[in-house]
Amino acid sequence: MTIKELGIFILSLICLISSAPFYFWGWGDYLLLFCIGFLTIIGLSRAINHDLKLKVNTIYGGFVLCLISYTYLTLSGLSIGAILISFLILIVYSIDDYSLEKLFLNFKKIISFILFPAIVLWFIHIILSNNTFLNLGQIRSDFVPNQHKVDIGLYYYYYPFMTIVDYDVPSSFYRFPGPFDEPGVVGTLASLMLCADKFSLKSKMNKTVFLSGLISFSLVFYITFFIYFSLTFHKEIKRNIFYLFVLISLIFLVIRNSFIGSYFNKLIIDRLIFSNGKIAGDNRASVGLENKFNEWMSSYDLQTRLFGFKSVDLEGSSSIKQIFLTTGLVGFALFIAILMMIFFRRFRGEFNIYVLSFLLIFGLSLYQRPDISAVYILLIFSFGVLHLSSTSRFKRF
Repeated sequence: MTIKELGIFILSLICLISSAPFYFWGWGDYLLLFCIGFLTIIGLSRAINHDLKLKVNTIYGGFVLCLISYTYLTLSGLSIGAILISFLILIVYSIDDYSLEKLFLNFKKIISFILFPAIVLWFIHIILSNNTFLNLGQIRSDFVPNQHKVDIGLYYYYYPFMTIVDYDVPSSFYRFPGPFDEPGVVGTLASLMLCADKFSLKSKMNKTVFLSGLISFSLVFYITFFIYFSLTFHKEIKRNIFYLFVLISLIFLVIRNSFIGSYFNKLIIDRLIFSNGKIAGDNRASVGLENKFNEWMSSYDLQTRLFGFKSVDLEGSSSIKQIFLTTGLVGFALFIAILMMIFFRRFRGEFNIYVLSFLLIFGLSLYQRPDISAVYILLIFSFGVLHLSSTSRFKRF
């Protein structure tokens, strides 16, 4: 393994840590610091050996991006962490196209590797109608990343390759969460990774990721699937007809089972109902956050409008609106600037329907999970823009 390949592997591990699987709960920050330190040493050694070659415009753009990222993350409430995350964003921005391609492939390999045994365990639970099988105990509450869930009385059980929140145990049927804290993470991750690769199911990795998205019963995943195929159906009609047939058949089989069918209706169909000006399933923002956002919208205080409130209790909510509350218009502008700089760094001149579909789906993801401090999100965004705007240059994964 060369020094460059070692650096890519460490970056892959950093991206995995940023996705927050339960394996790293409670100690992931220490491993992250170690990885960043090791990555810095590798970068310095490559620079000394003149093996690290960057164009002047890349260096300049990276400096500007790092400054913008640090400012935004500081406004968001991070301190020392803002420096570290800005450094990681800079690395993902600066690496060459080939390294980015390898980084994405490595990350997807790891994700599919940890998802596959969890999927097997999920099916065993469904067949047994009992998800207490292989329950290894309760995760310490202080290890849970989202402490708001702990505050409202939730806790997690862990299994080999998977974790389940307490209200789903015991249960004969539940949404697939994989090794993450909720099924929505699986749905978001699956939809973004597949969209970045045109929803191709030729590889075993993509099949695993696709299946995990289906059984997560994530509304975002199903909406993503519908949007993507609505926009790109005419590009590969035969393939898409086959996929559509398989999906409809699967949904039909699910609905035919009265118990699972009612569960599917509750999780997907009923949440698609449009009422009171929004989709019923749009529940990422609490009432408190909505009220605070309305307060921000009606505020005449210039500092509040530009930089947000000094203190905001998000109550565990996740919505694009929280950016305005915590960082104001300035923070939102910086947030968009980060994404635009990465887009123009990787865009290769072919703005096709796949790029458009990916941007729409990525925007949908950010609407309900606006977290660019999770480096894996920016990795997928960078690769998706590069891969889809230059389809003749890259193989499918």
